[in-house]
Amino acid sequence: MLYRNRKLGFEIALPAGWSEPGLFRRLFASYDSSNPEFFGPGGKSLKFAISPIQPEPSTTAMHATLQDIAAEHGHDVIKLETITVSGREHATIVYDCLHPSLDQLLVLRFKNYHLVFQGVEYAITARVAVLPRGISLTRPQAPDYKRGKMQRQKYGEYAKKLPQIFAYEEDYDEIVRTFHHTG
Repeated sequence: MLYRNRKLGFEIALPAGWSEPGLFRRLFASYDSSNPEFFGPGGKSLKFAISPIQPEPSTTAMHATLQDIAAEHGHDVIKLETITVSGREHATIVYDCLHPSLDQLLVLRFKNYHLVFQGVEYAITARVAVLPRGISLTRPQAPDYKRGKMQRQKYGEYAKKLPQIFAYEEDYDEIVRTFHHTG
């Protein structure tokens, strides 16, 4: 599916099975069409936040800003990278944050892409995975055999799927590389 939005100045190719929010959500929820979002199979999602940005930051400056934002919100930065889109390098960040409703046993892993073209920032957030806190290896805990054993039993299925979960990040990279600024 090729999503094209002339008003927002971009297009992006989405794989089969991806879609925009349903009619009910667009009509009755707090859906903002100036910040599109898309949903794919297996709980995948891409959400855009589009805004002007002046001056255009370097990837190094953007990485510093992203690290500051993550620290401000208590997120654990996993890695900072760049991605080439339309012939330009853009900043990315992968981070974990605590799952809001599961007693801090799970973390949500996100990847943010910060594409900047002609004074417009297209911040794209991809939901990469939901991981057991102990398996994410990003928040060291004091050794607690019983708690660790319970986590391994309760969330063992996630551990078996870790190679698949991390492959999703590459899937998102492929999608984001199809982004084309048209403005």
